[in-house]
Amino acid sequence: MTPSNSLSVLTSYLLPSLPAVIVWLVGVIQALTTWRRHPRVSQTALIACVLLLVNAVVGPVAQYWLFYRAYGPAGLTWFGAGGSFQQFELMAGFLTLVRVAFSTVGYVLLLLAVFGWRATPRFPAGPPAEPFGERTAVRPANLPGGETAIRPDEPRP
Repeated sequence: MTPSNSLSVLTSYLLPSLPAVIVWLVGVIQALTTWRRHPRVSQTALIACVLLLVNAVVGPVAQYWLFYRAYGPAGLTWFGAGGSFQQFELMAGFLTLVRVAFSTVGYVLLLLAVFGWRATPRFPAGPPAEPFGERTAVRPANLPGGETAIRPDEPRP
């Protein structure tokens, strides 16, 4: 492969990842901008987006490097230079395993950021007034600490 051809091949490896790279960059920016309001959630989302961003950029570059090394420049192949197809398969399998691990950890962290720190409602919702009716909180008699629930139609103190 000539250098200009190598650059076009590398670009062809990276181009399909461009939408994912943009999404994860937006996720990183969003996590940084909401850090003060939600530090733990933003930190988890930031780590997840960085992992997925690294996977979207470094993964295709590593694949390109592996295939470039296997089939080499100027028609020389890695297989003819002492490498075997089994070694190539082993390296390709390892690269796939690493990429799947990065993706899995990233998506698990994203799910934790989205659903992990949700507060449960203080009072259980009552039955709906009609099919598609709005549920209202049931007013408890006495709460520890003297707190009471305020219905939406009551004035707030």
